[in-house]
Amino acid sequence: PQEHFEGISFYQTNLSEAPFSFFKNLFWKDSILIHSDLGRQILKHEMVHIEQKHSRDKIFTEMVTAVFWWNPVFHLIKKEISLIHEYLADKKAIKNSDTRAFAQMLLASQFSGNHLPAASPFLSSNLKKRITMLTKSKTRFSYARRLFALPILFIIAFAYLVNAKN
Repeated sequence: PQEHFEGISFYQTNLSEAPFSFFKNLFWKDSILIHSDLGRQILKHEMVHIEQKHSRDKIFTEMVTAVFWWNPVFHLIKKEISLIHEYLADKKAIKNSDTRAFAQMLLASQFSGNHLPAASPFLSSNLKKRITMLTKSKTRFSYARRLFALPILFIIAFAYLVNAKN
């Protein structure tokens, strides 16, 4: 069934990949209650994808990757752009809400299948990167600490060069 609200077509489905969005179409899994905390966070996440037109970016990267299929750099760029889209949507979805609960929801949605894989894909997946990004401490001085590390790096490099010349 299809419903329309705020210019978005909303489809109820039982696809295992749902929920997901494509342009102004939102495909929602029947088993997820939209008015629950989990449902609201997923809805916020998908709305960010729709608002920021991530589908357009995905189609563009798919076309470029199809033309330059032989170059692995374009495949890496496509993967990173997809991950950046997820970071942006996650950041907006957890605004003024519980980060830990959202991370648990991500884990539950990833491992909700009936069967377990022989090897865990967690360590090499984007899921680990997303959870790390969500739980990373956000202090005002984190950027400044990295910036102040540069002079120390230059001093060490200079000392090494002087020592190598002597």
